[in-house]
Amino acid sequence: MIAIIAAFSKNRIIGDGGRIPWNIPHDMQRFKKLTTGNIVIMGRITYEDIGKPLPDRYNIIVTSDRDYVADGCKVCTSYEEALKHALIKADKIHADIFICGGASIYKQALPDADILYLSIIDDEYKGDRYFPEYDESSFECVHKEYIREGTPYTYYEFTK
Repeated sequence: MIAIIAAFSKNRIIGDGGRIPWNIPHDMQRFKKLTTGNIVIMGRITYEDIGKPLPDRYNIIVTSDRDYVADGCKVCTSYEEALKHALIKADKIHADIFICGGASIYKQALPDADILYLSIIDDEYKGDRYFPEYDESSFECVHKEYIREGTPYTYYEFTK
């Protein structure tokens, strides 16, 4: 299974200056629960915002910098290379693949995604990175939950 997991604001913001412009612990707990024991693919900026490999996950970083090193991570120079590597690894370790951002990686991964785990924050934020537009008719909403705890948001699960 290939999943996209993302949180974005009503105006589709996912980041500002390489940082996530909010802190929603409840959503981060869900992210951790879903991705632990699996493979995560993320761009270099997303990785650097986190600052270290995500524990108990196989981390793949995508960057065009052929000399980039991220200890404890597999580094690939394209999304296609990362996905190919992830598919082989997923088969060996019986894991799912989670696409964790940023904007360019999400856009490239949308055609491959079997499921979308989306948290849409009930506010607009200032930022410079957006979750890409996608054909919502390609997916079916199988779960919707409004979260009032802390910063309000709606959590969705969409499948193809």
